[in-house]
Amino acid sequence: IHTIPTIGFNVEQVEYKNINFTVWDVGGQDKIRPLWRHYYRNTQGIIFVVDSNDRERIDDTSAQDIQYETQPAKEELHAMLMDDELKDAVLLVLA
Repeated sequence: IHTIPTIGFNVEQVEYKNINFTVWDVGGQDKIRPLWRHYYRNTQGIIFVVDSNDRERIDDTSAQDIQYETQPAKEELHAMLMDDELKDAVLLVLA
């Protein structure tokens, strides 16, 4: 399967049996990350997707000598979960 990063964001309505929800696919580019917080209100669940082939981006302890332009995924996720708007959200990490 060939995939490409999300540019900006995508919104989809998903219906399955008696469940109906809105999915926001918010891009992870550096310039977009500060905007994530605008999507937190009324969030009930988060699916945090990480490219598991890029091990250096997952955890900064695995590559302490590398200088990142952005925080490793672990740090981004921890910072995101500190927001009060997400305190009751369920979390699923896909890697």
